[in-house]
Amino acid sequence: MKHSGCFHQKKGRSQNGYPIRILVMICIILYMCTAVLIQRYYVAEYETFQEQSSFLSEQLSTSQRLRSMIQDHGTSVEKNTKRKRVDKLTFGYAPLHIDKEEIFHGEVPEGVDVEHRWRYRSNGIYWNRTDDPLYLNFHAQLLDQRLRHGNGAIVPIEVRREQMIVVKKLRANKLDRLAKIFELAYPYTLEHTTFPLHDGTTYLITGDIPLMWHRDSCAQVNHYLPVLSMPGGSPALLALVEGLVRRQTLFILVDVYATSFRLFLDFDFVGKKKLTDWDYQSGRTKYVAMHNYELDNLAYHLRLCSNLYEHSKSLRAFDSTWLRAIDRILETIAYEQNHERSSYFYPELPNNGKGSKVCSGDGLTWSAFRPSDDKTTYGYLIPSNMMMVVELKRLARLLALVDSPKSSRVSRALELARSIDSGIHKHGVIDVPHFGRIYAFEVDACGNSLLMDDANLPSLLSIPYLKYTSPHDINSTIAQQTREYVLSSRNKYFYSSKDEKYRGIGSPHTPGQNIWHLALAVQAMTTDDNVELQRLVATLEETATNDVMHESFHVDNPARFTRRSFAWANSLFAEFITTRLDDIIQVVGNENNSGRVGNEKNSRRRKPMK
Repeated sequence: MKHSGCFHQKKGRSQNGYPIRILVMICIILYMCTAVLIQRYYVAEYETFQEQSSFLSEQLSTSQRLRSMIQDHGTSVEKNTKRKRVDKLTFGYAPLHIDKEEIFHGEVPEGVDVEHRWRYRSNGIYWNRTDDPLYLNFHAQLLDQRLRHGNGAIVPIEVRREQMIVVKKLRANKLDRLAKIFELAYPYTLEHTTFPLHDGTTYLITGDIPLMWHRDSCAQVNHYLPVLSMPGGSPALLALVEGLVRRQTLFILVDVYATSFRLFLDFDFVGKKKLTDWDYQSGRTKYVAMHNYELDNLAYHLRLCSNLYEHSKSLRAFDSTWLRAIDRILETIAYEQNHERSSYFYPELPNNGKGSKVCSGDGLTWSAFRPSDDKTTYGYLIPSNMMMVVELKRLARLLALVDSPKSSRVSRALELARSIDSGIHKHGVIDVPHFGRIYAFEVDACGNSLLMDDANLPSLLSIPYLKYTSPHDINSTIAQQTREYVLSSRNKYFYSSKDEKYRGIGSPHTPGQNIWHLALAVQAMTTDDNVELQRLVATLEETATNDVMHESFHVDNPARFTRRSFAWANSLFAEFITTRLDDIIQVVGNENNSGRVGNEKNSRRRKPMK
């Protein structure tokens, strides 16, 4: 019986084993299928990661190479510069002096005519006081280990803390894609484009173009400034921004009409050793990379100075050398209110380099080029004039704190602001059917006007962002009607994709049908419509190839973009996120959580950025 029982028991296990084997086989098959799917997923993710890593590595490599060259160049300058000591110090402890003898950092190339030797001199390029408090403060922070975070990237700890706080809030509200882009965009300028120099100043490049513009460098750091007004501030960040103000101050004194600058001739590593005839014709020097006058560059410097003081209450950077630069700015603005008497010319401009003819603008001040670096069609660029009105008024308040009571600078700044604003409303307002009275983009005050808008800031779209208001437009009716115009098909640089999913403003500076991230960001910052805000956030998310902002992208194929590394666009995107974070969470985050979709016509409106 026992034997028979054992036999029957074995037979039973054998019969019951078939379904078990089938189950095991099914499990194995499911496991293998899952493994294949997981493998394919991670291969795709890895390829995306590799592409992004390659992109970031390329930017890091460029930054490190330039950082190394600047470091070597700075060491050479440090050895060759004779430090001057001045017993009597002016406000801000900066000496007022002019170098009488020529200074050259590096030899003048062979074969340079005597008349062009001055283009290689280094007078006024570097700060030459080692006992200046701003210089000492800068280097004290530079030596602080908290300032450096691997690979030479300069990111103060307070900036990292703010970055992590915002990222955490976005992810907590299921805005993971937005958080990922912000995480790269927010520190982008400090990680890739910021270079502290041996003289206590800060040199900022644009990204993939290793030159420094006044406009770009100001805009690139603007989103960091609120950190200075937080409890405890950020001494390291303050040192970097004060150094930027001083670097711009020195460049303005070198050439007030110039827009971009370099520290050495071969800035783009192509082996250039000597200025060309075209450089001579274009007003370029070893340090002046572009001599094409853009009014907004000067306005951006004033904006940086006022914003720096408002957030930090520090006046250290506003010394006698800075006051000399302010004098140069005020003189240039006033001088170009009557461009006919100006000696400025540029070979790309019509009328033998003088630009197209303009009549008296009754206060309007002339600009040769736009913020896009394209030459103006008519010389009076209204958005740049608007920005200058705002910044001259703010400059007057700053000057009241640092200037001598006997100085006329405050009254000059206010009078310039008043006259420019008057000129805007005398010549720059046009009556357009179906829209009413709107601001023109450019005028010549002879009766001609250009109705359009460009993505680059200042723009007509950015009027609320610039904080431009006028007693001539008390209720901002003209400004609102202008916004409606530039965001319509009447603006020839307003583009829409075939399915109308992507809509925004482009520029004649880039190919047709290309929308700029700058325009999308400023539109998002200034809208008071919930659905418009939601749509713009979605557009920014979906068109951020490599998880960063670019210059522009094609409306029907966002993977086709211009400029792989454009710090200004990343900074403005970060500024949008930080200034409207609560609105984004409430409007976009709540939509993600509830799955609801708004109706653009019936959407609830919110107050735009103040």
